[in-house]
Formats: sequence, C-alpha cells, structure tokens
Amino acid sequence: VAPDERVLNYYSCALVGDILLQGHLYITPNYFAFYSNVFGYVTKLLIPTVSVRKISKEKTARIIPNAIAVATEEERHVFCSLLSRDSTFKLMKQVWDAALEGNQTVDAPLPVEAKLLTPDSLLVDDSEVNLEEDDSSMSESGTDLTSRPPTVCTDTDGITPTIPRASLTAA
Repeated sequence: VAPDERVLNYYSCALVGDILLQGHLYITPNYFAFYSNVFGYVTKLLIPTVSVRKISKEKTARIIPNAIAVATEEERHVFCSLLSRDSTFKLMKQVWDAALEGNQTVDAPLPVEAKLLTPDSLLVDDSEVNLEEDDSSMSESGTDLTSRPPTVCTDTDGITPTIPRASLTAA
C-alpha cells in the first residue's frame, strides 16, 4: 500500500478461516485491508476495492447481525464480531461505489492512476455519524484480544466460509 494511502476508518473484527483471527479491518479509498497478530502469527489481507464483486451483510450463528462478507472473483472473506456492522457496511459500500464509478466496466483493467481515488470524494458528512451508537471504531484505543469470548461465525446459509491459504501470510 502506498505510504500516502489514507485510512478512512478501522474496526476491530475477526476474519473467518480455519480459526477466527482477531484483528482490525482498515478501510482506505482503494483497499479493504485486514491485519492480525495473534501470538506472533501475523495475517495480512489486502483487497483492492476495484476487485470487489459483492459486499453483503451476514450473521453470526445465524442470528447475530455482526458480520460482513466481501467477495472478489477468486475469494470470499467474512469479517465478523463487528460491533456496528451497519455503519461499517455503509462506509465499505460508499468506498466500493466510488471505486466502481472510476471504473467504466468492472472487467476492463484500468491504468494504475485511474484506480486511485481522491480521499475527499469518500469523506462522510459528520451529520451522518452518531458516535454514541458506533463503538466499533478503534481509532482511540488499542487492540484488546481478551475483551470478548471467541465467536463462531457462519454464512447466512449455515456454511462456515474458509480462506484459501494463499491469502494468509505468516511472519
């Protein structure tokens, strides 16, 4: 990621895989990124917004509305344990829509400069944000891996999604 890529917001969540990986989902104008460091096992996932085919709201254990799925042509990633799924989904959808606007057809490759979005086009009006209701932003506090018990996340059809090993990078 470019050093000048601005993080619009980040959220504490867990990436569904063979095990739940507690970490943070970072939303930038050009990427949905996930980072986790659990007992030295580092996971980095970088999803370019122009490669996203679908974003959907999902449920944990079929009843708890706290997950979001992001599908690309090759993979599907589920982020669960979001404290405020709806506001996270809203920002992700705004970023994705802005990325698609700059892309005439999703299938046609664009030059690198055409894929870059200006951060000003993605800013959320302060009147749209209610800070008292949205506790999912971790902008002012650190990671607390012991704050919640482990959660089992499943897709809405009851199948637990898996992450291909190529998406995970261990350090």
